[in-house]
Amino acid sequence: RYDWPGNIRELQNEIERAIVLTPSGETIKPEQLSSHVRAPASSAAPTPGASEPAQNNSPTFRQARSSFEARFIADTLARNSGNVSRTAEALGLSRIQLQRKIKEYGLR
Repeated sequence: RYDWPGNIRELQNEIERAIVLTPSGETIKPEQLSSHVRAPASSAAPTPGASEPAQNNSPTFRQARSSFEARFIADTLARNSGNVSRTAEALGLSRIQLQRKIKEYGLR
């Protein structure tokens, strides 16, 4: 129902945001969309780029970033058959940095 008054970059940013907030393998749900996109067509949309308060059902930026990082590391580990050295090299991290992230996200 959203009118998309912005240009194609607004749509691209919205889709990228939804992908990052959606767990791997799941379908994008309305909760992953910005509140101004979910709002009924009759309500006034806020100015694009305006800050949006975190909602109870929406993850914070840190939570979304952590979720993405954990999935990204897990996927890279899988592509490297669990080899930490190759994965660290592929990610541009030291082995120690990667091992800390693996422990932090409970990937082993």
